[in-house]
Amino acid sequence: MTYTFDIIFIIIIRWYLNKENKRRDAEKEASGIEYQEFGYIERQKDDGSIEKFKVPIALLDVTDGENQAFRYVL
Repeated sequence: MTYTFDIIFIIIIRWYLNKENKRRDAEKEASGIEYQEFGYIERQKDDGSIEKFKVPIALLDVTDGENQAFRYVL
């Protein structure tokens, strides 16, 4: 009985994630804007100056909801 619920739950999650991927793709096409692949982090040096580092957005502390370029792997 539990295995049946597991399988149904997995199918529902897969359907939802597939729908979310399609929504994000459609949103990207409609806006015509490319998603940012890089972001910047700031670090303060000992002398008080601030230096910026360019890093891939996947390494930043953002959630999948904040990172619109993220796609769920199915």
